[in-house]
Amino acid sequence: MKKTKITVVAFSLVGFCALLLAFGNVRLFLLHHEGGRSTQQGENSFLTASRSTTQEDFFDFTKRLRTVGEMKRMVRLPCNFIHDGLYLGEGNEVLNQVYATLQQLDDDVIPVVIEAGAHDGITKSISLKCSACLFMNTLLIEASPENYEILSKSRAYDRTVHAALCNQDFAMIEENALNSGESHIGTRGVKVPCTSLDAELDKLKNEVRESEREKIQLVFLILDVEKHEVDALKGLERHAPIKAMIETIHLPQDDTDWIARWASRHGLSGKRCDVYKEIAHTDICYNFGPDRFESVHSKDLLYTARKAHPQNSYKTSEVAKAYHYYGQ
Repeated sequence: MKKTKITVVAFSLVGFCALLLAFGNVRLFLLHHEGGRSTQQGENSFLTASRSTTQEDFFDFTKRLRTVGEMKRMVRLPCNFIHDGLYLGEGNEVLNQVYATLQQLDDDVIPVVIEAGAHDGITKSISLKCSACLFMNTLLIEASPENYEILSKSRAYDRTVHAALCNQDFAMIEENALNSGESHIGTRGVKVPCTSLDAELDKLKNEVRESEREKIQLVFLILDVEKHEVDALKGLERHAPIKAMIETIHLPQDDTDWIARWASRHGLSGKRCDVYKEIAHTDICYNFGPDRFESVHSKDLLYTARKAHPQNSYKTSEVAKAYHYYGQ
């Protein structure tokens, strides 16, 4: 009798497990079906893409190279995005400059913003608002392993590259314990692969159809690579940015003169960035139009949530780790 009861219980458990498994499969099928259908119905809708059934689906959508026309249809202004970083003014002004450029481009152009020396993607980022507010195709290049560890998570929806801009096979990166924004190429440290801006733009061209490759346009270059700006620009000859912000304050005069000649060859006219109201740094700004206080679209572009900079901390990577959780 006991054996019969045990057998019945065992069969009951097996049947119950089978029922649960069947229910789970049906639920997964429905979720997959609904997710796929909604994505197809609203390919240009950021909200629809965010309803995808997996995180991978969402990132696939946000990482697809978009045209100016798609960005215009997706953008909702003013942009209610608060960036509590160190370079608030610079980020606001670059957003203004990029937005103004987009208005002048044909809808089938594929615009790209590059930030080289992207740090951790948050605390010292100048490109963040362009990415968040305009759905901009953004390429972030960072050589520091410590900074890149955070960057790859904080800006997972953008394209990130862990490399130095140099013409060898690799470079040695020396981390700066006092200021994470001043890690630099040196003679010791961590070995990091080299790349060039031309090479990274060529990789983007390989993501689109051959007929679209010449539509890719570098609309803005942000370059801050700790005294190696000349080496970085030597790798940008086959492409030219429409606008740029390049750090030159720490460079010797010979390097500054070389950059001026490079800019002239590429149709770029520069002046010190601190002539613009929100920019404190003495970088060189190239081909800038009216600043955001003079632009006719400035009031429609973004909310300004802060007027003061947050307290500075040189160990910004540690600040980012403390205040931002990106998951594993």
